Amino acid sequence: MYRRYIYILYSGLIPYNHRHLNVLWGHNLKKSSKVKESIQKKRERILNRYANSDQDGIEVIPARPEENIFTTERSQRVAIYARVSTDGVNQVSSFQLQQYHYKDMISKRDNWELVDIYADEGISGTSLKHRDSFIRMINDCGKKKIDLIVTKSVSRFARNLVDCVDHVRRLRRLNPPIGVYFEEDNIYTLDPDYETKLSIVATMAQEESHTKSKTMNKSIEWRFMKGIFLTPLLYGYDHDEDGNLVVNEEEARVVSLIFFLFLYGYSCTEIARVLTGMKIPNYHNSIEWNPTTIYGMIKNERYCGDVLAHKTITVDYLEHKHKKNEGDAPQYYKRDHHEAIIAREDYVTVQVLIDIARHGIVNISPELKAIGKGVLKGFVCINPHWSKFNKDDYIEAAKTIRNGFGVPERIRVVADENDEDMSDCQVVRGEFLGGRTPITITFKNNSVRFSVPAVKYLDTYNIELLVEPLGGYLAVREAGPGESHSIIWAMEKQEKKTNKLINAAGFIDTIYDLFGWNRKLTYRINGTFLEKRKDKVLFFDVRHTEILIPRHYARVREVYGVSIPAGSVVAYKNEWGGSYGDSYYGDRFLNPLNEFMNNDSWKIQEKGVRANEPIVTLRNREELMDEIKRLSAEIEENSGRREADGNDDG
Repeated sequence: MYRRYIYILYSGLIPYNHRHLNVLWGHNLKKSSKVKESIQKKRERILNRYANSDQDGIEVIPARPEENIFTTERSQRVAIYARVSTDGVNQVSSFQLQQYHYKDMISKRDNWELVDIYADEGISGTSLKHRDSFIRMINDCGKKKIDLIVTKSVSRFARNLVDCVDHVRRLRRLNPPIGVYFEEDNIYTLDPDYETKLSIVATMAQEESHTKSKTMNKSIEWRFMKGIFLTPLLYGYDHDEDGNLVVNEEEARVVSLIFFLFLYGYSCTEIARVLTGMKIPNYHNSIEWNPTTIYGMIKNERYCGDVLAHKTITVDYLEHKHKKNEGDAPQYYKRDHHEAIIAREDYVTVQVLIDIARHGIVNISPELKAIGKGVLKGFVCINPHWSKFNKDDYIEAAKTIRNGFGVPERIRVVADENDEDMSDCQVVRGEFLGGRTPITITFKNNSVRFSVPAVKYLDTYNIELLVEPLGGYLAVREAGPGESHSIIWAMEKQEKKTNKLINAAGFIDTIYDLFGWNRKLTYRINGTFLEKRKDKVLFFDVRHTEILIPRHYARVREVYGVSIPAGSVVAYKNEWGGSYGDSYYGDRFLNPLNEFMNNDSWKIQEKGVRANEPIVTLRNREELMDEIKRLSAEIEENSGRREADGNDDG
C-alpha cells in the first residue's frame, strides 16, 4: 500500500511533498494499532473459556472397539486373491503354493468361510487389463458376496499406486465396508491409520515394477546386441528343443502360396478369400482368414530367414502401451538367422509392390525415366508413387542423358566491333516490374497446387511433372490417365475446370532436397506457357521462386512496429538484393527459354527411357501361375489326407 502510493507521488499523478507522506504514514500507524488490539482481545477470551470450563455432568459413550480380523467371532465370507506375473514353471509352483497356503489359513478359523480363490495367472499387476479374476472379485464385492479379501502383499494386489489406493477406498465406502488384508505387509484397510502405510508400500511396489521393467528392457537389448534374438512361434515354423525356428513343411506351402499369389497380382483380401475357400487352417486353427493376417505375413522378414528386433517399444509400463519403433530406440537386424521359406529376391519384390500398391499401381517395378530427345532432353519424369527415390537418384538419371538442360559449357561472350558492349547491363526481373505471372506452382507441406490459369492453359486432367535437377527447372506436359507417372491436377467444379490439390507425399521431400529448400516453408514458382504448333508445355525456372513465410515466422512487427498483413509474407533470396536481374548476355545466351525459341522440333511428348537399374525383377507370370497350381494341388492333397486320417481315427 505504502509503496504503491509513493510510486503514484513520484510518477507525477499527485504533486509530491512531505505533508502528503506524513498524513499517509500517521493514518496507517493508527489503523495497524487497532488491528493488533482486536487480535489480543480475541486471544484473551479463548484462554478464559478453557480456564473456566466445567466438566461435571458429562457422560462419555465409548466407541465400538476396533475389530481384529483374526480374533473376532463374527462370521467372515473371505475371498482370496492370488496372482503371478508370468506362466513360467517356477511361477506355476508359486501360484499353487499361494492357493494351498490360504486354503489352510481359512480352514483353521471356524468363523471364516471361503467364497472363492480369485486367481490371475501370467498377468502383470501394473494394469487391470486382462485381470479378469480381479475384476470379477471387485464385482462380487459390490454384490455383497464378500466381507474380507486376503492377499499375499500389496504388489500381488496391484503394482499401480493409483489402482491400489482407488480400489481400497471404493471397498471401504461400501455398506458394510469391505477390508483387504495384505499378509506380508501386515496392513488391514479397515484400520484407521492404514492409508499412510498402504501408500508407502504401494509406491515402493510401483517403483519396483518400474525398475524391473527397465532392467528387463536392458537385458533384452543386451541379448539383441549379442545376436540372441527372441523367436516366438510363427505360422510356417515349429520350435526345436532349443527354441529355434525350424520349417513346418505343410504350413510352409501355404506361406509360399500367399507370397506367390501376391506377386501374381492378388490383393490381401483376395488371398484371404482364396485360403478360406480352400479351408486351410490358420495360426489359430480356424479356416477363416482375414486380410490383416495376410498383410502381416507378407511384411514379416522372418519368412526370408532374417530377424528384425525391437520393432515396437513400451511407452507406458503401467498401461503396457506399445508403439511402433520409429527411431526412438535402436533396432537390431540379423540376416540368415534361420532357414528361409521365401527367397530373399521374392520377399524384397513383395515389399516394393506393397509400397507402390498404396498409389493403386500393381506389378510395376518403380523406375525413373529421362527424356533423351527434343527440348526437354535431360529432364527426368518425377515418379509420384515411389518415395524412396532421392535427390541423388534424380541427378544420376539426368546425367545418363547429358550434363544438364540449360547448363552448357562455359563460354565467353564478346560484342562485335559495330555493336555496343552491353556487358555492364542487366535485364530487370519480371517480379520487379509487374509482380508474379498468373501461372504458378506452389509446394506446401505434402502437397502441390497449380494456379487456375496454369490448369486452363493445358487442356488435360492428367499431367506429367518433370524436373531438370542439374540446372533447376520444372516442366509440365500432358499425360494419359493410364500412364505410370501420370498425376491428376484438375477437376470439374460447377461445370468448370479448376485446379486440384495434388498429394505429393511420394516425391515432395526429393524436390525440397534438390532445390535446397526449408521443409517448413512454402515455395511458389512463377512459370511460363510455351506453345509451338501442337506442342504445349509449362516451364518453371527455380530462380524465380517466391518464399511464402507464415506470419508467425515473421517477427518484424514486434521489433520495428511495422504492420504485417494477414496470411503469408512473400520473400525472395538474398542474392536478388545485389542486382535487378541476369546480365544482358547471360539472359540472351544462357536463358533456358532460348532452348525453346531456337529449336524448331520440340518433341514435347517424347517418351522417357529408363534411367535407373530395376529395383526389383518381377517374376514371370506364367512361372508364377505354375507354382501357384503346384502348391494348391499339394495343399489340397495334404488336406484330403488329414481328413482321411481323422475319419480312420474316428
